[in-house]
Amino acid sequence: MGLRKADYYIKLILNSTLEDLIDLQDQIENDMTLSAEELEFLERSINDLMKEKSHLDLKLINKNTGKEEIADLSLDRPFHGTAMFQGEVLMYGIKWEVYTPAPLYLHLGIRKWNYNSGVSDILTNCIIKATPGNFMQYFHYPPWLLGTSYAPHTHYMSLNEIITRAISTHIIPDWDYLALKGIPRLFIEDIRENSMGTAK
Repeated sequence: MGLRKADYYIKLILNSTLEDLIDLQDQIENDMTLSAEELEFLERSINDLMKEKSHLDLKLINKNTGKEEIADLSLDRPFHGTAMFQGEVLMYGIKWEVYTPAPLYLHLGIRKWNYNSGVSDILTNCIIKATPGNFMQYFHYPPWLLGTSYAPHTHYMSLNEIITRAISTHIIPDWDYLALKGIPRLFIEDIRENSMGTAK
């Protein structure tokens, strides 16, 4: 598969609305420069994303009463259907939720993301101004969504880079500040020493 051509279309796909996807599907089907393998991959990607986006607007009708109910998709389809919940893990003395990207997002190279809402809240309160762009949910979204239509005007940066930027621009005084605010000290030390990023 011509990776460069497929990547170009994948970026368009990931940043499209449901209506845009329909137009994009026509464009891809009429692109004679695409190989059969590329065409199949891109059509499958569009179909997967169309299902995800249309599922968000799904109406649930109770067959006994005939009345519309709100469908709770949070457990089955976390983060707009772009992530798969893999369970929980205990690290640094706290519990983390483990997510892997849905198949459409595997090409981005991120294999898993560990999430703790308390840690993300502290990071938001302390260093959100050091993140790229102006996306206030930066630490509450998986890295594969940063820069897509779900989290626009931003991009992924490692947590090490963000904290270093926050210190250098005097948003926080030092690394210890985050530990004093409640983030496990060993977690902070690991980020500082290993440049681990938000995937840990």
